[in-house]
Amino acid sequence: MVGRDGERVASSSLKAITEYLGVDLGDKHHTADADAEAAAMVMENLIAGAIEKGWSAGAIDRETRTEFVEKRRKDFEDKVSKFEEEKEQYLKQVAEQGGSDSLSSGRNASDKKIYKYGQKSDDGKELRKTQSDWLKGLSSKQIANLVVPESENQHMNMLLDDYLPNGDNEAAGFVEALKKNLLERLGKSPWSRGDYSPEAIERMREVVEASLNSSPKLKWAFENFGAPSFVMMTKAGADAYENQPHVRAKKEQLMSARSMKNEPFVMALQMADMDLIVFNRKQVVDQLTNDPDFEKSPLVSDANHTVRPGRANIDVSSSATLSHEYGHWLHMKAMRESERTGSSVTGARFGREQITESRMPRVVSVAEKYNSKDMDEMMGNAYRSSIPMDRTPGIPRTLTSYAHTNGREMLAEGLSAFFHPSENVQKNAINETLRRDILELLGLEPDDAPWEK
Repeated sequence: MVGRDGERVASSSLKAITEYLGVDLGDKHHTADADAEAAAMVMENLIAGAIEKGWSAGAIDRETRTEFVEKRRKDFEDKVSKFEEEKEQYLKQVAEQGGSDSLSSGRNASDKKIYKYGQKSDDGKELRKTQSDWLKGLSSKQIANLVVPESENQHMNMLLDDYLPNGDNEAAGFVEALKKNLLERLGKSPWSRGDYSPEAIERMREVVEASLNSSPKLKWAFENFGAPSFVMMTKAGADAYENQPHVRAKKEQLMSARSMKNEPFVMALQMADMDLIVFNRKQVVDQLTNDPDFEKSPLVSDANHTVRPGRANIDVSSSATLSHEYGHWLHMKAMRESERTGSSVTGARFGREQITESRMPRVVSVAEKYNSKDMDEMMGNAYRSSIPMDRTPGIPRTLTSYAHTNGREMLAEGLSAFFHPSENVQKNAINETLRRDILELLGLEPDDAPWEK
């Protein structure tokens, strides 16, 4: 359109656009039919003009636009990271000069710095999965930003660091062979493929950060034993998993046993070989739950929560699911120690500062105990006989039914109770036998409480 000074200026009004493109609005401008017809003619003229002038179709190409958006997002994050580094340097200068600044809170300013995987922290430690305590000293937000990868390629690099912590990933041909194997694994199990959209990454980081903030014990465990990667399943991946014949059979059995109106779904999966925990968006986004006694799945657990005997799980919150799956991960990490000969060949030693070499055999013994068929049978018999938890000394028990599926689920449910913010759950949802085994697995004595320091 022409401005008051006689020069052409940009305008988004339909009248100005139609005039520019030679489309006649007629005398029925501002009526729905006329404006809709004019808009269609505008698009036709735009496309015809683009073809005539040989314009690139990149503007409407989905891959091109996605690449453009990702580049803008990366540029933004790089600028934020640079700003944080410059701010940190400034605050250090202020501190050295004995001054103060409103940008600095009572906490260490570095707590607010967001690190990327592979960067060095302010104390010079490289933030990679080459030691089990690689997250030590970091805030919940910093940890969440590191353990939720931004791409499949980043997860692959994290996995390589976990498999080859001593830098052996430079061995000729080995890395490519391992990557090929992992990609084949991803192809065979699409549910392990993450949703790396900005929204999914942000939500998973919220889940991890909130879970750590709600449980000092869980954060202590992350800092001392490390953590896997956390991603959200794609919808296609979740559907593929739940449509497997054996999974569908279990779902039908659950619906019948619990008189469920809605079809149950898998909340999350721990995948040991991928060093990965994948969450179903039905829980972390839609806040759905398999428990008919709860309307929705909250983000974090209630500090006043109690567990009724016979309930399926310790809790239905996203943080409780995270603790449960993290319990599986801890179990599998300890099991890997039983395969060590001389030095670790599959990853940094389990809880390398928390667990002494002399104590490691006891840790491995607990891990193997909960991976045995004998344990599965013993727990199953006790549950089927309806024997109360406090009347089965020597047999690890919880108040929940799902824990009695097998020893692995018993230990995971026990750790979910151990990490729970509710003191009632910590004290009453598991028996002393299970509690002692959990303490042994974590290298703790009954009166130890390092998370309170």
